[in-house]
Amino acid sequence: MPLWDAAVCLAKYLQRQPNFVNGRKVIELGAGCGLPGIVSAILGAEVAITDQAPFLPLIRRNVSENLTEEEQKVCLVVIAILSRSLTPSC
Repeated sequence: MPLWDAAVCLAKYLQRQPNFVNGRKVIELGAGCGLPGIVSAILGAEVAITDQAPFLPLIRRNVSENLTEEEQKVCLVVIAILSRSLTPSC
């Protein structure tokens, strides 16, 4: 899975501005590798990292390899169920 430039850019921004997420609740939608969510957890945020089911094993591995046990307690990895249609089907 590629690491998007936007994820790296956001993670670097958060490192320079830790008060932006420290002590807050953060949700990362469509996380891919989960870099901004992981950085947010390191900086003191309570984090939910979401993506579709096929990406969850990678996100969980990245969380376990990059966060301490204490940081992992505030980092939730969840499946995001996305619909391709915005209109209800009847």
